[in-house]
Amino acid sequence: MANKEKATKNPDIFITPGTLLRDAREKKDLKIKDVAERLHLKHEYITAIEEDDYSSFASLAYVRGYIGNYSKLLEAGDDVLKAFDNLGLKEEKQVNMNSNALLFTSEKLRKRTHLVRWLSLLVFVILVVVLAVLWQGKNKDNNIPKPLDNEVQQIVTPTDAPAAAANTTIAPNDVSAATTPVTTIPGQTGN
Repeated sequence: MANKEKATKNPDIFITPGTLLRDAREKKDLKIKDVAERLHLKHEYITAIEEDDYSSFASLAYVRGYIGNYSKLLEAGDDVLKAFDNLGLKEEKQVNMNSNALLFTSEKLRKRTHLVRWLSLLVFVILVVVLAVLWQGKNKDNNIPKPLDNEVQQIVTPTDAPAAAANTTIAPNDVSAATTPVTTIPGQTGN
């Protein structure tokens, strides 16, 4: 493509980075497949680099990074990167047709984030309401009056009425019990 043409038309550069890398790889008896596996790249990328065809890459910055890693792998030195820099390639500014897709993705992400915030708030409010209801229920159980320790409680059932009347005692300090008339239960004599 245009990048390859620029590399071959430049009279100051006799050896391209691709040629340097290919020669270094062949000296080490490595195959393109082996290099691709070690660099975690597609073998097509290695072939394109060795042919100085950079049109299949997204950016020249990627190409420079791949060439640097390839050079380190082969221990080819800094001459390879210098040769790439001497090509004088410039990044072609391309209009990204996917900019609308990125905008759509960004807006979609923002809507999702907004939805997550509202759902989190709703869950929080529900949790607060449930805890408030449980706490009030617990407080109602605590509001039931409990007998004091010095207070005597006696439950009288209809069958126990004669026995309860016979066992009734009046506390010496209880004035209200002293003024209350004593009632007798039919069938009992008042001796």
